[in-house]
Amino acid sequence: MKVFKKASAALMSAALLISLLASCSTGSKVDPIQEALGYPQSTVFATFNGTKITAGEYLPWLANYVTYMDGMYKMMGNPGINWDEDMGNGTNAKEYMKSQVMDTVKLFWAMESLAKEEGAKVSTEDKKKYEEQRAEAVKSMGSEEAYAVYLKSMCLTEKQMERISTIEALSKNLQAKLCGEGKKFTANADTLHAYLDELGVLKAKHILLLTKDPSVDGPAYSKEKIAEQKTKADSLLAQLRAAQDPVALFDTLMKENSEDTGLEGNPNGYLFSTKPDGVDFSSRMVPEFEQGTAALGYNQISDVIQSDYGYHIILRLDPLEDKETYAKYEEKWYGEQINKLYQERVDKIEVTTTDAYNNLDVKDFYEKLTAYTKTQMDALPKEDEAQTGDGSATGNTDSGAAGGDGKTDGTEAPKTEEGATPNAQAQGTATDGTSGETQTPAP
Repeated sequence: MKVFKKASAALMSAALLISLLASCSTGSKVDPIQEALGYPQSTVFATFNGTKITAGEYLPWLANYVTYMDGMYKMMGNPGINWDEDMGNGTNAKEYMKSQVMDTVKLFWAMESLAKEEGAKVSTEDKKKYEEQRAEAVKSMGSEEAYAVYLKSMCLTEKQMERISTIEALSKNLQAKLCGEGKKFTANADTLHAYLDELGVLKAKHILLLTKDPSVDGPAYSKEKIAEQKTKADSLLAQLRAAQDPVALFDTLMKENSEDTGLEGNPNGYLFSTKPDGVDFSSRMVPEFEQGTAALGYNQISDVIQSDYGYHIILRLDPLEDKETYAKYEEKWYGEQINKLYQERVDKIEVTTTDAYNNLDVKDFYEKLTAYTKTQMDALPKEDEAQTGDGSATGNTDSGAAGGDGKTDGTEAPKTEEGATPNAQAQGTATDGTSGETQTPAP
């Protein structure tokens, strides 16, 4: 179950390893779905509000997801996907994957229809970028033939690749069309402050006087030394309370007295979140520091606060005073507004599935796709089979369309600049918002 919980969130990311690549050609008459599965890509799998959704629109996403899942299982030491794994509510892994992929297809349908309604278009620059990325993918794989095999292994034709890429470009251009000054969605400081509060994002500096050795599991100081540190902390706070400009004095006292080992890497303060799940932070501050910061207004200074590390005097900062941080969260907020529009449209989709979809067995699909991919790989000229773009041997595996590292059998998945869902933000580590230095979990 843990494998699938991680993978379901990554479905779009894994699938979109291909989505920023565009076709330079007018398309091929080759139908990999027909060749691999025995029925044409035009086979209707479902209707969305009466609009037909074909096998060619559904199966590439399924191929990506199952390939990704197979790699995930193998990286965790399993022989492959446990197809009968109980996902809860009587749903096994096969049905779970079908449902997840259907949600992806619904999202892209919503993206495409909304972008077209709003008049978002693909620019000449977009097309040029796609052509360059496709050329890079072909180069990394060694030849057009190897690239063609990769597309087939994902149930894709050149024309379908181009369509997926167009949808991605339309989505980005839709955001540009609807978001910004004087447009449907306009962010301002009040909007973004409320957004940061919703995300639990805070920024603060502190003066730390240690009461223990700062090394991992270091011993506590003596009672006498701890008492000295408390007296010193009280003295520093008294100076700040008596100052005409306590914020300016804070920096001086911090540089002269703070024993925080992270100060050098975070001179402008710590940017962190009290709700890191789903936000671009991977570490947490100690609870006393988080709570102490949250209790303050901007540019307010706390009383002396004690944690397991020592005594803190905290100065809460406004994260939006930093231009880079402002721009970052403005973009994230705009992305969320567009995603809400997509979700509203997805929620209104009436889905009717056909027998072709209902009878689709994911395990059988993957086994047939694996065999088909191997046949295609075996037919490649030896120089194409010799190595991938990174110089590593490809070979043929017996484990399915994906090897243990999640790559397609014998071909490396094309790399993109983002590899993320539309309007989604990549997760990283907490930084001070300016220095780029990684923040430690404890101040």
